[in-house]
Amino acid sequence: MTNIETCISFIEKQNIGVTVNYKQLEKRLKKEPVKQTAIRKSFSRLVQKGMVKRVDNGAYKVISNKRFRVFIYGSLKRKCMNHGVIKDNVTFISTATSIKKYAMFKAEYGNFPRLVKTNSKKAKQIHGEIYDVYNEDFLRQLDQFEGHRYNRTKIKVELSSGEIEIVYAYVNEYEHVPRNVAFLDRWKDEKPSIKKSDVMKKIKAKIQEQKKMLSEA
Repeated sequence: MTNIETCISFIEKQNIGVTVNYKQLEKRLKKEPVKQTAIRKSFSRLVQKGMVKRVDNGAYKVISNKRFRVFIYGSLKRKCMNHGVIKDNVTFISTATSIKKYAMFKAEYGNFPRLVKTNSKKAKQIHGEIYDVYNEDFLRQLDQFEGHRYNRTKIKVELSSGEIEIVYAYVNEYEHVPRNVAFLDRWKDEKPSIKKSDVMKKIKAKIQEQKKMLSEA
């Protein structure tokens, strides 16, 4: 168990509102001595994730003692365009695959997927990533980000280690699946295509602009 995981486990056992400090965590880690700088770093990460609030030098107030495990399959994944929305408030746990099959397809607008519950024979198991969320307020923010068309519901997934877990996922249970859409099992952001001719036009325009500036100097 890493320092941050030990720290999280310790906070989960505390009541909301109590004050904890470095020494309490040092006692839990006494079998494996850890420098106080490492413990301080772990607490700083928990401040960032919304589990504790710093009240004094080495002392922190517990403001959340829960964690929520969420399956992310679209634009919030690592290396995707919206990952910045969650990266400071979550911890990556593992890649994972849904046990149940779904209809996942590109949205009619925007660079993100739809995930719809379906009985279609074309449905696929979905590849995604598992994250831990430590603050219920941020979880509600995530609900708002996903929008009213999705329900945060519990599904079974298989982690890369082979373990089966029940986690939260955002699924549309009622939307009609459009005809003739390609069902996906893994989401990748579409990268804008760059035409060589457009690049050359911009370079030429820049050169002309510089020549004009030099002639007027």
